[in-house]
Amino acid sequence: MDYYDRVKKEPSVYQKLVVCASIGNKLETMQTNLLAHVIKNLNESDKGNVEKSENNPKHSTAKYANIAAHMDRKVFQKKTNLSGSCFDLLKQYPRLVAQRSSLAHGSEGAFAKLLMSPQYRNTNHYYQWAPFFPYCYGKTLEEMAKSGAGNDIEDLYSIGE
Repeated sequence: MDYYDRVKKEPSVYQKLVVCASIGNKLETMQTNLLAHVIKNLNESDKGNVEKSENNPKHSTAKYANIAAHMDRKVFQKKTNLSGSCFDLLKQYPRLVAQRSSLAHGSEGAFAKLLMSPQYRNTNHYYQWAPFFPYCYGKTLEEMAKSGAGNDIEDLYSIGE
Protein backbone atom coordinates (compact mmCIF):
# COMPACT_ATOMS: atom_id res chain seq x y z
CA MET A 1 0.00 0.00 0.00
CA ASP A 2 1.53 3.33 -1.01
CA TYR A 3 1.33 6.50 1.05
CA TYR A 4 -1.71 7.98 -0.71
CA ASP A 5 -3.69 4.74 -0.45
CA ARG A 6 -2.92 4.62 3.26
CA VAL A 7 -4.15 8.19 3.75
CA LYS A 8 -7.37 7.36 1.91
CA LYS A 9 -7.99 4.15 3.89
CA GLU A 10 -6.91 5.35 7.32
CA PRO A 11 -8.70 8.53 8.40
CA SER A 12 -6.46 8.80 11.45
CA VAL A 13 -3.44 9.35 9.17
CA TYR A 14 -5.32 12.11 7.36
CA GLN A 15 -6.39 13.69 10.66
CA LYS A 16 -2.79 13.66 11.88
CA LEU A 17 -1.70 15.39 8.67
CA VAL A 18 -4.40 18.03 9.12
CA VAL A 19 -3.33 18.62 12.73
CA CYS A 20 0.34 18.88 11.74
CA ALA A 21 -0.48 21.32 8.93
CA SER A 22 -2.67 23.35 11.28
CA ILE A 23 0.04 23.54 13.95
CA GLY A 24 2.64 24.46 11.33
CA ASN A 25 0.48 27.28 9.99
CA LYS A 26 -0.27 28.60 13.46
CA LEU A 27 3.41 28.34 14.44
CA GLU A 28 4.34 30.57 11.49
CA THR A 29 1.59 32.99 12.48
CA MET A 30 2.92 33.19 16.04
CA GLN A 31 6.46 33.71 14.74
CA THR A 32 5.19 36.49 12.49
CA ASN A 33 3.35 38.11 15.40
CA LEU A 34 6.51 38.06 17.51
CA LEU A 35 8.53 39.63 14.70
CA ALA A 36 5.84 42.31 14.29
CA HIS A 37 6.27 43.11 17.98
CA VAL A 38 10.05 43.41 17.49
CA ILE A 39 9.51 45.82 14.59
CA LYS A 40 6.95 47.80 16.60
CA ASN A 41 9.46 48.16 19.44
CA LEU A 42 12.18 49.21 17.01
CA ASN A 43 9.83 51.73 15.45
CA GLU A 44 8.85 53.12 18.87
CA SER A 45 12.49 53.39 19.91
CA ASP A 46 13.17 55.43 16.76
CA LYS A 47 10.47 57.85 17.88
CA GLY A 48 11.98 58.09 21.36
CA ASN A 49 9.04 56.32 22.97
CA VAL A 50 10.60 54.44 25.87
CA GLU A 51 7.39 52.80 27.11
CA LYS A 52 6.36 49.70 25.18
CA SER A 53 2.66 49.65 24.33
CA GLU A 54 0.36 46.68 23.88
CA ASN A 55 0.03 45.09 20.46
CA ASN A 56 -2.23 47.29 18.34
CA PRO A 57 -4.16 45.49 15.60
CA LYS A 58 -4.37 48.75 13.64
CA HIS A 59 -0.64 48.82 12.88
CA SER A 60 0.42 48.93 9.26
CA THR A 61 1.62 45.52 8.11
CA ALA A 62 3.07 47.05 4.95
CA LYS A 63 4.96 49.59 7.05
CA TYR A 64 6.41 46.84 9.26
CA ALA A 65 7.37 44.75 6.22
CA ASN A 66 9.15 47.79 4.78
CA ILE A 67 11.01 48.41 8.06
CA ALA A 68 12.10 44.75 8.20
CA ALA A 69 13.19 44.73 4.57
CA HIS A 70 15.37 47.81 5.03
CA MET A 71 16.74 47.12 8.51
CA ASP A 72 20.53 47.06 8.72
CA ARG A 73 22.11 44.17 10.68
CA LYS A 74 24.41 46.39 12.75
CA VAL A 75 21.64 48.87 13.56
CA PHE A 76 19.35 46.00 14.58
CA GLN A 77 21.97 44.45 16.85
CA LYS A 78 22.86 47.80 18.40
CA LYS A 79 19.23 48.70 19.15
CA THR A 80 18.11 45.28 20.38
CA ASN A 81 21.24 43.52 21.70
CA LEU A 82 19.96 40.45 19.86
CA SER A 83 22.15 38.16 17.76
CA GLY A 84 22.70 38.05 14.02
CA SER A 85 20.56 34.91 13.81
CA CYS A 86 17.68 36.94 15.31
CA PHE A 87 18.27 39.51 12.58
CA ASP A 88 18.07 36.75 9.96
CA LEU A 89 14.68 35.75 11.37
CA LEU A 90 13.53 39.37 11.28
CA LYS A 91 14.40 39.55 7.58
CA GLN A 92 11.85 36.75 7.00
CA TYR A 93 9.02 38.98 8.23
CA PRO A 94 7.83 40.17 4.78
CA ARG A 95 7.47 36.54 3.64
CA LEU A 96 5.86 35.39 6.88
CA VAL A 97 3.42 38.28 7.09
CA ALA A 98 1.95 37.26 3.75
CA GLN A 99 0.96 33.94 5.38
CA ARG A 100 -0.54 35.43 8.52
CA SER A 101 -3.95 34.02 9.43
CA SER A 102 -6.61 34.02 12.14
CA LEU A 103 -4.18 34.34 15.07
CA ALA A 104 -3.33 37.87 14.01
CA HIS A 105 -2.73 39.19 17.53
CA GLY A 106 -2.23 37.98 21.06
CA SER A 107 -0.44 34.72 20.30
CA GLU A 108 2.61 35.34 22.49
CA GLY A 109 1.37 33.19 25.39
CA ALA A 110 0.44 30.25 23.18
CA PHE A 111 3.73 30.59 21.30
CA ALA A 112 5.69 30.58 24.58
CA LYS A 113 3.78 27.52 25.79
CA LEU A 114 4.39 25.75 22.50
CA LEU A 115 8.12 26.47 22.63
CA MET A 116 8.23 25.19 26.23
CA SER A 117 6.43 21.96 25.31
CA PRO A 118 8.48 18.73 25.20
CA GLN A 119 8.17 18.71 21.41
CA TYR A 120 10.03 22.04 21.04
CA ARG A 121 11.89 22.64 24.35
CA ASN A 122 15.39 21.66 23.23
CA THR A 123 15.11 22.40 19.54
CA ASN A 124 16.42 25.13 17.27
CA HIS A 125 12.97 26.73 17.36
CA TYR A 126 13.27 27.24 21.11
CA TYR A 127 16.78 28.66 20.96
CA GLN A 128 16.02 30.88 17.94
CA TRP A 129 12.87 32.47 19.35
CA ALA A 130 13.55 32.63 23.11
CA PRO A 131 15.78 35.76 22.95
CA PHE A 132 12.95 37.82 21.46
CA PHE A 133 10.63 37.47 24.46
CA PRO A 134 12.53 39.68 26.94
CA TYR A 135 12.97 42.32 24.26
CA CYS A 136 9.30 42.31 23.22
CA TYR A 137 7.46 41.62 26.43
CA GLY A 138 9.95 42.27 29.24
CA LYS A 139 9.60 38.63 30.32
CA THR A 140 11.55 35.50 29.50
CA LEU A 141 10.01 32.79 27.39
CA GLU A 142 9.55 30.70 30.53
CA GLU A 143 7.77 33.56 32.35
CA MET A 144 5.46 34.14 29.39
CA ALA A 145 4.59 30.44 29.21
CA LYS A 146 3.82 30.32 32.96
CA SER A 147 1.78 33.54 32.94
CA GLY A 148 -0.71 32.11 30.49
CA ALA A 149 -0.89 35.38 28.53
CA GLY A 150 -2.35 35.24 25.05
CA ASN A 151 -4.22 32.44 23.32
CA ASP A 152 -4.35 29.03 24.94
CA ILE A 153 -2.08 26.32 23.52
CA GLU A 154 -5.11 24.08 23.04
CA ASP A 155 -6.07 26.41 20.18
CA LEU A 156 -3.15 24.91 18.29
CA TYR A 157 -4.86 21.53 18.23
CA SER A 158 -8.31 22.64 17.11
CA ILE A 159 -9.32 21.38 13.68
CA GLY A 160 -11.86 23.24 11.63
CA GLU A 161 -13.89 24.42 14.60
